[in-house]
Amino acid sequence: MEYKTYKITTGTLDSLTTELMFDIAVEKVSGRRLVLFNIAPDDTEERRSKTRIAVIKILKKLKKQGRIELFATPDDFLQSTTEAKYLLNKYPGLSENNGEIAIIV
Repeated sequence: MEYKTYKITTGTLDSLTTELMFDIAVEKVSGRRLVLFNIAPDDTEERRSKTRIAVIKILKKLKKQGRIELFATPDDFLQSTTEAKYLLNKYPGLSENNGEIAIIV
């Protein structure tokens, strides 16, 4: 299973959108289908929470636009949602408890 993990730092909604779209575009060009995003652990819990909410909002928009196939948050893995089950079946080496947001591009 080939994938790359990106560390997301806090920022404005525009800068997060640009960062995510760039990272996803790079992975599409490289041929990778699975991308993991990890929100920087060095921020305060409040900032991490706000960043997580912003990233999920951005990913929902990208999914609606057809730029990504699907994504699953750490909460999705805990709740065993359809997306999380699909990712675990497709990529058996993917860890459920890694705290990362998984995306299929």
